[in-house]
Amino acid sequence: MKKQGPRCLASNDKQLGNTAQRFLSVHDQINTIFRTRRYKLSASSYRHARADAFSLWSDYTAEMNA
Repeated sequence: MKKQGPRCLASNDKQLGNTAQRFLSVHDQINTIFRTRRYKLSASSYRHARADAFSLWSDYTAEMNA
């Protein structure tokens, strides 16, 4: 296994930071769609909210892949 110098390690840390930032940004948007306040909803309302969330997610991913 090849040893990495300090310059290469610093570059890897920067790349990991960028990846983490991108993940957190996307996670926040997705979490907002799927996180329902279950304790405030009846079972049927919760199922309806989940179905709406998955419908939105399907639309977003189709748009991103188009």
